This record gives sequence, C-alpha cells and structure tokens, in this order.
Amino acid sequence: MISGEYLVLDGALALAVPTRFGQSLTVRSKDDVAGKLQWESYTQQGECWFSGLFSLPEGTYLEGTDTSIGQRLEQILRAGKELQPLLWTKLPELGYAVRTDLEFPRNWGLGTSSTLIANLAKWWELDPYQLLGKTFGGSGYDLACAHADGPIFYRRKGPEVTSVAFYPTFHDQLYFLFLEQKQNSRSGIASYRKKGKPTEDLFGKIDSISNDLSKVGNFMEFLGLLEEHERIISQWMETERVKSSLFPDFPGAIKSLGAWGGDFVLVASRLSLAQTKKYFSDKGYSALIPFAEMVLSQENASPNSN
Repeated sequence: MISGEYLVLDGALALAVPTRFGQSLTVRSKDDVAGKLQWESYTQQGECWFSGLFSLPEGTYLEGTDTSIGQRLEQILRAGKELQPLLWTKLPELGYAVRTDLEFPRNWGLGTSSTLIANLAKWWELDPYQLLGKTFGGSGYDLACAHADGPIFYRRKGPEVTSVAFYPTFHDQLYFLFLEQKQNSRSGIASYRKKGKPTEDLFGKIDSISNDLSKVGNFMEFLGLLEEHERIISQWMETERVKSSLFPDFPGAIKSLGAWGGDFVLVASRLSLAQTKKYFSDKGYSALIPFAEMVLSQENASPNSN
C-alpha cells in the first residue's frame, strides 16, 4: 500500500500496487488420504516450511510440523465450510493434497496470508472478502491487489477497486527497502483502533494525497507528498517517522508502508543507485529493490506475470 495505511480501515482512499512476487496454490485429489486434507507449504527455494494433515469435512488439524500454523489453517478451513456448507461433499470419498509455493522470502511480508485467502476463495468459489473477514481481518486492499494486474485505488466500502496508471517517470529513483523486522498487522490495527475514529478532515487530506501521488510528474513534488503523508500518520498514531528514527541524514524521502515499524518502506532517493545502495548497506540494510523490479504494472508486465 503506497498511501492510506491505517485510515483505509475506515474508508480512506488507498493507492496500492500488486507486486511481481506472489504465491501459488495447487490442489489435487489423493485417494490414500480419503477424508483428509494433506497440506504442504514451500519457500521460494523449494524447502518445505510447513506440512500438516486435516480431517474433512470438519477441517480439524490432526498433526503437523507447527501447531500454531496448523490451528490457523484449521480456522480458515472451518470458515470456508461455514461460508460454503457443501464444500467438501462434492467428492466425499476423496482426500486432497494441497501445496503452496512462495515466490518471495517468508519474512518479507508481501502478502502470504492475503494471497492464500485469494487462492482458497477461488478454489472454493467464495467471496474472498467474506473469507478474509472470518479469518485474518483487515482492510482487504491486499486481496484486491492479489487479483489486480496493475496499480489500483482501493476504498473499503463496497469494496471499490479502480485501476490507476501509476508508473512515475522518475521510477528509477524509487526503491523498496526491507527493514528486516516483521510487523504484526493485527497489532498495528489494534493500536490504530485505540486512537478512535479520525476526523473527516483527516480522511480528506489522505484522499487528496492518494490522488495526487498517482498523477504527479515532478520528483520533488512526489517527495513532498510522501513527507506530508508521513507527518499526518505520525501525528495521528503518535509514532516517530521511520526516517527520523533510522535514517535522519538520508537525502530524500522514506515512507512507511502498511503497519508502521516493520516490513518494507518506500524510498525516494536523490542519490544514484550505487550511492543509495551504499547508504543503506553501510547502515546494515541490504535488501533494496528498485521500483520496477517489485511492482507489477502494465508497463513492466510480461505474458507470464501472475
């Protein structure tokens, strides 16, 4: 999410971009586990990071390599059956083997949960937003991105999803920096809720910034919009801006993305690529990804993009 974090929960307009990295889900029938679902999840390097066995049609977690993950998947399976009571009765004599494959490191926080919900909803022929509401919660913008082939405007009410042209001419000065610490979105949402509902004036300011970010053609104006967005959210959340706390001398703008305090930040740099990489590597941050290598958009989409 480029703009609108936190306030998107209450109706603010968000500018969001799908990434070129995703997660696939493969399902096949499996006779030797009749009445059960065998689950395996793999990293982008082909290593199995979770395996488990679930009973059908209840979706009860029976055994596996991580109890907390197994219980979370049980919650999702039960939610699916609640929304679609006949879910497992189509082929009751069969079992299923499910495999998920990530295209990015697990700790990157690029939507492991949202892409899973999107894929399961497609398999089960359910409304993905209803399934999200019964499982992880949140604004749902990441589900919209999971189905998008380019940048979008997202508003939770509806939800409303609109394609938008967002591929700045100065995109070679934009990067995504991984802060190497995972932030729990549910904790971030809980902190936001404690502040009460923002004013209409605040929503108006964020809506305006989201619109302006999508069409600004001047790099310095773009910097100003990012900094203004950071100032507004910092003031509302009573949280220090990431640039102030970690990179106060950086020549450019740094904007938090999603729940503040973890995952990725957006970097708008006045430096060259080499200089930008050196600045962050000198501070111990090595995962700096150019805008064009991260964002899926009409300008850089290929016939094989997911």
